[in-house]
Amino acid sequence: MLRRNKKVIVFFLVLAAFLLVLAHYSNDMSNVWDSSEFFDVYQPLSDQKSVDELALAMREHGISGITDERVEELRQLSGAMPEGLVFSLAGSLLSDAGSGEYDYETDTFTPSRNGVYSFDMEIWNTEKMYTDFLRGVSALGEGELDFTNIEEDLSGVDWDNGTGTRKVRFDWNGTSYTLEAEHQGDWFDASVANDLAVIVASQGGEKRLYFASDGFQSCYVFFRDKEWASSFQEATGLALYESF
Repeated sequence: MLRRNKKVIVFFLVLAAFLLVLAHYSNDMSNVWDSSEFFDVYQPLSDQKSVDELALAMREHGISGITDERVEELRQLSGAMPEGLVFSLAGSLLSDAGSGEYDYETDTFTPSRNGVYSFDMEIWNTEKMYTDFLRGVSALGEGELDFTNIEEDLSGVDWDNGTGTRKVRFDWNGTSYTLEAEHQGDWFDASVANDLAVIVASQGGEKRLYFASDGFQSCYVFFRDKEWASSFQEATGLALYESF
């Protein structure tokens, strides 16, 4: 009886610890992302378009870098997944196309130029996270988003306590801009993306920054006009937003 009671006590102690960690994690996430709708895109596989349909739609909408090998791999993977599993096929294809490449020895990011920029909201290269973000978005413009003289200012960050603010400055079309972010450890402050979208829209062109999510931590950025965005949404079933 004593041994059984000990097992019960240990079980409830472990369960309590798990719930505390989960509550803390949930609180952290709510502070990072201010738009539940943006990330509320969970879909079981049965409700998603097939891998082949998605690949074709993306290619027809100018998203390159989606290989036949990756399509076949995802086709087999999705076929083996249990019904009801939450997994974004569209997100997986976009991540492959838009993640770019990192040189971990030199901490250098080289963005892809496949029509989409993909990044994880939890970023390993914390000291350059907004520099890399601007470079990733800039690559979408094919010269239209030529952000230059990018400088990230970390002087306002309290690294020990994980608080403070940080700034990233850049020049574009003859004007200097400064974006300010709340320091959130290795989490990306979505307000920077929103502020950049406002700056881009203020230039008066037909193209805008559009954002999408896989329902987890990955985000996708596009630089297109409204007609393209509407067509892309219909063809892929992936919701696009002009802000987080």
